[in-house]
Amino acid sequence: FSSPNETASWSVLNMPANPQAAAARVLFNFFHYDPPTVLTVIVNGHAHPTPWPYPDSGGYTWRTLAVTIPLTDLVPGTNVVQLGGDQPLVTSNINIVLANVPGGVPVLPGNSRGYPN
Repeated sequence: FSSPNETASWSVLNMPANPQAAAARVLFNFFHYDPPTVLTVIVNGHAHPTPWPYPDSGGYTWRTLAVTIPLTDLVPGTNVVQLGGDQPLVTSNINIVLANVPGGVPVLPGNSRGYPN
């Protein structure tokens, strides 16, 4: 939970050194009563104010958002992500997603082999 104009802090573990991705995104779920006009996404001290991205302003609902951040915001190992807004928020399931990693191969759940061609 974060009060208005405050943030909740999350640690995202195991970021590789020098990720060779085309993009990085902070992916998270959040719940709001009244929609914030701006969501605050901070990664390792780098702020990314994000205007309300949805066409509706309905409250009392869970939403999912991916915010693109510069790769230079990331550090090897544990990254600290802070999330909040100008209204109270509950946040969950915070991840940093590396998109389009060259040579990256998806792994099947419970199996160490990549997807078949």
